[in-house]
Formats: sequence, structure tokens, C-alpha cells
Amino acid sequence: MSKNLSTLSLVLASCALVSSLGCNNQFASTDAQPCPACPLCPEVKPLVEEPTEIVDSDISLEEALMGIEIPSGIRDQLTIIDVKYIGYDRRRHKGQLVCNRSVAGDLSLVFEKMYRDSFPIDKVIPVVKYNWSDSLSMVDNNTSCFNFRLVEGGYSYSQHSYGRAVDINPRNNPYYIGGDTLCLPVDGVYDTLQAGTIAPLSNVVRYFRALGWQWGGAWRGQKDYQHFSRYGG
Repeated sequence: MSKNLSTLSLVLASCALVSSLGCNNQFASTDAQPCPACPLCPEVKPLVEEPTEIVDSDISLEEALMGIEIPSGIRDQLTIIDVKYIGYDRRRHKGQLVCNRSVAGDLSLVFEKMYRDSFPIDKVIPVVKYNWSDSLSMVDNNTSCFNFRLVEGGYSYSQHSYGRAVDINPRNNPYYIGGDTLCLPVDGVYDTLQAGTIAPLSNVVRYFRALGWQWGGAWRGQKDYQHFSRYGG
């Protein structure tokens, strides 16, 4: 009997100690979750951890292609990939790129390297969110790949229409269409001292070039600092 009392006393003492450290057992609070360290708690529930990354986009390919007519020959070549990146808030994020299957491996590799470098990216969300408006996507500083559209100011289809080009942080890396002042997006500012800006010696440029991609910032005429493409414009 004395042994049982001693054991019970030890259990109660343990509970009292755990309770003093913040135990939420059923005796301490009727609406709190049971504390897994307390032997008197009738149930153990797993602790809920904070998410390790912020999810900016998590949709299917079908959802990402809604609201626009795309030739079947192009649609059949498209896929959607998840990419991780360090946001402008310095936290880990997950977004998505709609791209051509032929370049999905290249893009995954480069974004993985940018993630390891902690190169900041504002957001990576399929353009369907912007009702297929390239202008709205750029103004929101959104990094994107596929968008079925013509080249800016031209009559031929952009490489974005085939999912073989990507624009990164457009507001920090604008497309200059008229000298050094007129650019897209209209509020874009190219300042290589600012985070998220792509400079000629940036690792991002080196990573893409190693895979055979071209950078718009190296074009002889108009500069498109945001733009990388596998097969030209």
C-alpha cells in the first residue's frame, strides 16, 4: 500500500512540476489541449508546428491555364513546376512556374541555385492570377514564364508563348523600350545596388548561360534585364 501511495505521490508531483511549466492537462484547463508530458492527460495530440515556408501558389496545370485559348500543340508541351525561393521578406517561399517541358529541368536547376544563394525573388505566380495581363504581372513584380502573347510592340509570338522564357523581378529588372527612361513596367527602376536586381556579373546570369540561355540584359539594342530565354526573344 505504501509503495502504491509513493508511486501516486511521485506521479502527482511530476504533474505538478509539468503544470508549473505550462502543462495544459484537463485538470489545469477544461478547454486546453492535453500536455503530452503529463501522465494524467487522457489523450496525447501532436503539436502543430509553424509552416516552414510561405506558399504563394499551389494550383494544378489545368487551373493555371484557365481563361485563355491556347493551341493544342503548345498546351500539350506545358507543365507546371514548384520552385522555392527567398522572398523580399527574407522568408522561405514556394511558388509555381508554367513552362515548356523541354526547359523544366533547366528552370528547376537555376531556381534551386538561386535559392541556395539566397537571391531574393518577390513572388512566382502563374499569370492566370493576373487575368493573363503581362502588364499587371510586371507591375506586381511577379516572376513568370508562360504567357500566350505577342512580343512587346511586335507581331510575332514571344518565347513566353511557348513557355521557354522567364522574367525575374520585372520591377527591379525592367525592359527599356526607349533609351534609359521609358521602360516596362512603367515604375521599374534598374539599380544594381538593390536586392533582386540582375547585373551582368550576377550568378543568375552565369547559371542560365551555362545551360545555353540568353539574357535580355546583354542585348545590343533594347535592354530587357528581367528576361531569360532558351531560344532567343
